[in-house]
Amino acid sequence: GSLFPSGIPQKDRPQPDRLQHSIQINAIIEYREQQGSFETPEDIMNISGIKEGVFSKIKDQIAVR
Repeated sequence: GSLFPSGIPQKDRPQPDRLQHSIQINAIIEYREQQGSFETPEDIMNISGIKEGVFSKIKDQIAVR
């Protein structure tokens, strides 16, 4: 079944990949608020939902300053 009522037009429904991205961003923000800054790019894998597969796709876009 759909998570959204049929009255919501398809174009206005959150797309699964965008929704997952939003969830990961919120998890990163929450982690940093609780744990502080990342020491290494690999530290992002401490966040639920971001493991080796996701990390390998985004590691070139991560910079720790």
